[in-house]
Amino acid sequence: AGIVTEDGTESFNVFERNFSLRTAGSRDAAPGNGYSATLPNPGGDGSAFWFRGPNNYIRNNVAASAAESGFGLPVTALGVVRAPKYKGAESSDETESVALDTNRATVLEFSNNEAYGAIQNGVDWAWSGSITRQKVWHASQHAVTANPTAKLVIDELVVRNDPALLAQADENPVGVWVSNYVGKEVTITKANVEG
Repeated sequence: AGIVTEDGTESFNVFERNFSLRTAGSRDAAPGNGYSATLPNPGGDGSAFWFRGPNNYIRNNVAASAAESGFGLPVTALGVVRAPKYKGAESSDETESVALDTNRATVLEFSNNEAYGAIQNGVDWAWSGSITRQKVWHASQHAVTANPTAKLVIDELVVRNDPALLAQADENPVGVWVSNYVGKEVTITKANVEG
């Protein structure tokens, strides 16, 4: 991945106004797509941005031509992890950290991001939270692939694909693919999907 948080305890970081181009995956990530903490290469699937945990602010970033996804927020929750209570706190010190249940935690912010070019998915999402004003251009599989742990709101999603390419028999992209029955509160508002 172009930008990675690897263990899921990273907290209160702001990822803003970054650009990642032509990220490639690696073979050692393939068995679990880099999502398991036991694999040697977390984030090695080729996503432009790959965030192991939900406790960060991700806004105004651009991903272009990634081997996997523009934005990867991994497919499984981590259970309970020790996270800092505040920015700069030491997560290994119990007085400065809290137990963060990633099954219930929400992404602090995910807004105004864009993914385009040769990508399979615009956003791979496995947390609760909101995807706001996301733009995805020319994803070959899904603009958004979502497996929320509880609640997901997608607001003002814009998706575009080339109708000439979509007419080919081997092309079958989807705007939003939600595939987790645990996530019982999924809301999509003001989406604009074409092609």
